[in-house]
Parts: sequence; C-alpha cells; structure tokens
Amino acid sequence: MRIGAGEVGCGCLTGQTFSYSKEKARAMPKRFSTVRGRELGNGLRTAIARTDFSSSLALAERLDWDPAKLSGLLNGKGGTSAVELGLLLGICGVEPAECDHLLSLLPLAHVKSWLQVHGTCPPVHHRTLVENIAAAKTLVSWRGLALPEMLQTPAYMRAAM
Repeated sequence: MRIGAGEVGCGCLTGQTFSYSKEKARAMPKRFSTVRGRELGNGLRTAIARTDFSSSLALAERLDWDPAKLSGLLNGKGGTSAVELGLLLGICGVEPAECDHLLSLLPLAHVKSWLQVHGTCPPVHHRTLVENIAAAKTLVSWRGLALPEMLQTPAYMRAAM
C-alpha cells in the first residue's frame, strides 16, 4: 500500500488507499439550533453548573471532546451520540430521571418544530411547554371557536360550560 502526500492508507485488508483533503476534513455539516436541541442544551447547562468544573473547556478536556462540539451541543445544535451524551451526564452526576429526560430529547434534537399532537389530552411533555413559554418572547395561538388555553381563567371556564 502506497501512502503519499495527501493520502491516508486505511484499507489494511483490501490494499486500498483513500484520498484525503484538509479542506474536506474541516468541512463540518451545517447544524442548526432547534427548539428541542435548545431544551437539551439548557438541561445540560444546568447539569454542568452543578458540577465542580471551572469552565466548559475543562469539561470538554475531561470528555476528550473538541470544545466546539460541547459548545454546539449546549447551543442546541446536537452533534453527539447517545453514548457520548450518557458519558457527559455521568461525569456531571445527573440524576436518573433527568438523564432519562435529556436522553429522550437527543434522537429528535435535529427536528425544527415541536408540534405535539395530543387531541383531547394535555401535551405529552408538559415540562417542555412550561420551559418554552417561560423562554418565549411572543406567543402565537389560534383557536377558531375558543379562547386559547393559556388565556383561559376560571371565570371563562364557568361561562363556557
């Protein structure tokens, strides 16, 4: 197997060589921050704040991660696996219930919307609703025949019944 400038030999059994370009290696996929990803990032920030790490840089070093990877995760852009997230949560000493919640957000962290179809029952992730309302600058709701749930008062409910 020949390894020359700009090539990396990796095909030990096949005798193949693979082309390698520094420009291509540095090109990372464009990741966007999403609502689900930001919720995950906020939960991770809270977990990290409860630790003895002086900075996220110290935590990235402990995880053997590039600081940009941890930054992207904390800013809602994902970029990690469930195993890596579990390692992060373990190092931070996160409680099992919170671990379950944060791990449940990871598989869909790349989805841009947070639509929860629930029909006659309340939202599945009530915690998410509360956190997003607290963080929102503007709330938009449309109900053709009734007042939106967030504006309903006990007096409204009595009158509607």
